[in-house]
Amino acid sequence: MNTKIRLMYPGPHEKVEDAIILAGEITDRQIATIQQNLISTSGGELIAHQVGLPTLSEKTSAMRKFPVPGDHAYSVLPDWITQPELDINLHTQDSPTTTMTVDDLVARIEAVGQNGWDVKAEEARLNLDPLGLSGLRMNTRIELEYHTASDRKSATVILPGAITQEQADAIEQGMFDGFQVIAPQVGLPSLATNLFDEQGRSANSHDHVLTSLSDWLTSSPLAESLHTTDAPTLYLPIEDLAKRIQNIGRDGWDFAAEEDRLDIPADDYESPSM
Repeated sequence: MNTKIRLMYPGPHEKVEDAIILAGEITDRQIATIQQNLISTSGGELIAHQVGLPTLSEKTSAMRKFPVPGDHAYSVLPDWITQPELDINLHTQDSPTTTMTVDDLVARIEAVGQNGWDVKAEEARLNLDPLGLSGLRMNTRIELEYHTASDRKSATVILPGAITQEQADAIEQGMFDGFQVIAPQVGLPSLATNLFDEQGRSANSHDHVLTSLSDWLTSSPLAESLHTTDAPTLYLPIEDLAKRIQNIGRDGWDFAAEEDRLDIPADDYESPSM
């Protein structure tokens, strides 16, 4: 005997439903455990992606533009809107449709807990406007660049949330020379590391620890010029990046630690901090 889990996405204009079959017989105790750890114990809501269940809202993209105003991060287990009836609703002799077992699902939901569902992360993953007004959320484009006398590498990252002018100015005030950071110390990717991997080499005396934020090269940019509706490529909310850079401050970057991490040769190398 296996377990049938029904899923539903109550969208702004339609209801999307599906079901998966999990190996194993769900027990009354497991039913109660799921109920106690959903976002609402009487509404059946959860964030499906965070426990390995399919996200039905993504299936609406085959039927209509997604997202639109009113789309959201939540899925519903219809049988948990009220206490499920064990035999009638959940047990089935159908074969499993996924490798996840009912024990796996219960353990994952219990591990998240009622207060552990990360709504902001799911809104960012789905590129949702958290206010539900415009469908697509506004995010922030950050252009990164690493260059030496002989090499150059650039990358674009999209961070969740729309940068404000106050945040743009705070970033400028906290960066070394007003436009450079030690990327890993604030959660940004290390282009130097990526370059070494691509070229199959280690650091040489031309390499250094700084990554430029190109839009800040001459002055603090207009916040609106960095706004985009493109989906985030890195889950680092722009407000968190601004706070991290501000907290380090212009004179707080740890050059020695990053030079050690990159294993930059000491011979003929002059740290920018000197």
